[in-house]
Amino acid sequence: MQINLFQAIMIGILSYLGSLSCPWVLGTTGGWYVLSRPLVSGFLIGLIMGDVQTGIIVGVAVQVVYIALVTPGGQMPQDLNAAAYIGVGLGVMAVKASASVESAVAIATAVGAIGTIFHNFMMMTNSFWNARAIKAAEQGDYKGLAFNHWVGPQLLQFCYRVIPTVAVLYLGQNLAT
Repeated sequence: MQINLFQAIMIGILSYLGSLSCPWVLGTTGGWYVLSRPLVSGFLIGLIMGDVQTGIIVGVAVQVVYIALVTPGGQMPQDLNAAAYIGVGLGVMAVKASASVESAVAIATAVGAIGTIFHNFMMMTNSFWNARAIKAAEQGDYKGLAFNHWVGPQLLQFCYRVIPTVAVLYLGQNLAT
């Protein structure tokens, strides 16, 4: 099964909308606890890729691994979002190329572990926006405060979620198959 660039971008945008710090659509709680669940992402990826059944089968198998994942204070032992979108996406492609569902779970679990590095780096770079927001508040620059509190961090998070998701799914599809 091949994935085209448009499909990879759609999955990347869903990855951003389901990330832990994204306030849009369902909010931080709804996005994280609904869109970032592998079962839901599997269904959505299946819709995008034209094979809902395989998407759900892979999503359910990956969901079992992450069923009790707890993220206290935003700290993640595994990046569920990366596993749910990059891992399940690669897993669906692998299963469609005759791999087992177990290998799809292994792919998603490995991607979730690597995704933690990206998540922690993103949280670290948010301190840049915090310092700028504090400075803007001290100067009475409320437009600057709003930009550094909402817009800047969300643009950065959008890039951190969408670019790796699109790149891995689109460029890594031959590896998955």
